[in-house]
Amino acid sequence: MDQFIHSRVREQTVISFGNGRSWQTLRGFERPTRLFTDIIGEDAAKRSMQEAVDFLKRPGMARRGEKNYLCGMLLVGNPRRNRTPLVKAVAGEAVVPLFTLSISALVRMLNDIAHDIMQLEDVDLSEDERALLADGSVAQRGRRMIAYIFDQARKASPCVLLLDDIDAINELSTEEERQQWLNQVLVEMDGRDYHPSMVVIAATQHPDGLDLALLHPARFEQRVVLEDSAFTQSRPCPSCKRTTRPGWKHCMYCGTFLVKVCPHCNVLLPEIDGVQFCFECGSPLK
Repeated sequence: MDQFIHSRVREQTVISFGNGRSWQTLRGFERPTRLFTDIIGEDAAKRSMQEAVDFLKRPGMARRGEKNYLCGMLLVGNPRRNRTPLVKAVAGEAVVPLFTLSISALVRMLNDIAHDIMQLEDVDLSEDERALLADGSVAQRGRRMIAYIFDQARKASPCVLLLDDIDAINELSTEEERQQWLNQVLVEMDGRDYHPSMVVIAATQHPDGLDLALLHPARFEQRVVLEDSAFTQSRPCPSCKRTTRPGWKHCMYCGTFLVKVCPHCNVLLPEIDGVQFCFECGSPLK
């Protein structure tokens, strides 16, 4: 593992769209030095993500305990604020490498190639990436790329893997493409017990649009919400009607449980209007 990391200092694949009018980083590898103290604000998010740092530093203790779900985190917030810096700080605090795959850049690139807007030969890719994307449908190419980044991260564990803009899967053209990409992410997440000292962070600005399977326990069950997000707005307690603060699981005034869970299997439920059945056990919620 050390030889693997020492042979790489910083790598990134940058894609040019619209004849150079816009650029996106498709894939990245680096050894961040940023720390939580370098980021102003976001105290609640830092506290939540410190648990990921502790997991990376002492994976054996987490494996024996009850918090092995910390391998997966859903980071909710505006990409123009502290989303990426916080992920880099997790890797920096734990002194581990960071792998990044931009789902939005991958979707946009493969859609442009499929519609002859872009040619694969015009993209500056590594030999491995070019071989993965040389042929096949959008669904096949995307699945291979997702599997590739997970494989690279596993070889370098302990590490952090960021799946940026994971909600961009919804921008794929067909339901088959969306389902195949999603299935590949689920397969990789469910199989990461082979390398338990790897934290996978999925970043999104629109958590309500995510497939419920991603929120299954041991995948991206733990949600970290940034201060600038609309999801951090204060809400009245449904019982005593007093104003609660973001991040509260119980009302401090009356003790009411504020986080939605299934009364039958206790799985954490996403905050989506109109939900009537549990996605885990199928039991009615009312």
